Amino acid sequence: MGITIARLRALSPLGPIFGKELRSTARRRRTYVLRFLYLAILLTIMLFFFTVATLNLRGQSNSAVRQSQQLAEMGAIFFAVFSFFTLSSMALLGPVLTATAINSERLHKTLAVLLMTPITAWQIVAGKLFSRLLIALTLIGLTLPALSVVRLLGGIETGQIVGALALSISVVIAAAALGLLLSTLMNRAYSVILLSYGTMLIVYALTPMVIAMVMATLTRTSSGRGPPGYWFLMHFVNLTNPFFVMGTLVATRGGMPFKLLSWEYCAAVHFAAAAALLLLCGFFLRRIAKKETDAHPHAP
Repeated sequence: MGITIARLRALSPLGPIFGKELRSTARRRRTYVLRFLYLAILLTIMLFFFTVATLNLRGQSNSAVRQSQQLAEMGAIFFAVFSFFTLSSMALLGPVLTATAINSERLHKTLAVLLMTPITAWQIVAGKLFSRLLIALTLIGLTLPALSVVRLLGGIETGQIVGALALSISVVIAAAALGLLLSTLMNRAYSVILLSYGTMLIVYALTPMVIAMVMATLTRTSSGRGPPGYWFLMHFVNLTNPFFVMGTLVATRGGMPFKLLSWEYCAAVHFAAAAALLLLCGFFLRRIAKKETDAHPHAP
């Protein structure tokens, strides 16, 4: 039995780093504090919107049909709150989880020793990334009971729930991969976090603002056939901005005035971006390993 487990571990592409990091992160007190704060903030926000919705519904008709409509409206509101809270928190949490993944090894003088072991650079970066991503996935899992209650209220479809969860997971993986790459290149954790937030701010906020201004200019200068490049810009935002896609996903009333790509494309783009960032991280780590080998040619 012990031999079989050892062979399975040897076949794992994540290597022994994954198990080591998983055990160390699970024992930290701040992991449990993070779970408590995450759930407390989410439930507080949902309670606030529940109170507001309840006050707005007072004095209205109490017929069975109207009550069903009110529950559906409340479910749609709760789903929108849950979706944007989860997406925003995952985007903020991703770089924090991996900000110290590589530079902490450098700070404790253990990176050189780690690079001289038979563990490959891919196993190091993949083990660091996925072991810390389990914290974020655990937070999403803890909120599923609240999401099931929202589903019982009505007003949303199962496809919307799947899309919201997939977008949040793809965003946290991409954000964590970005933090891991910057952790390989930079020594300070706060610098990694701030630069990651700045990059996401440019991609998710500044770029759509520029595109919106460009589309407004194109609309004013276009003829009756429609502005040139309008749909290209709209699809670009649809592929790269999960907050825009989440907004179209939770819009259950009236539909959208234009046809957009579904959420699967935006999630796929973020998964692909995470894979590219992970490959870059492995590349830079191999360069560091080569420098360490050149500096210590007689090391085992």
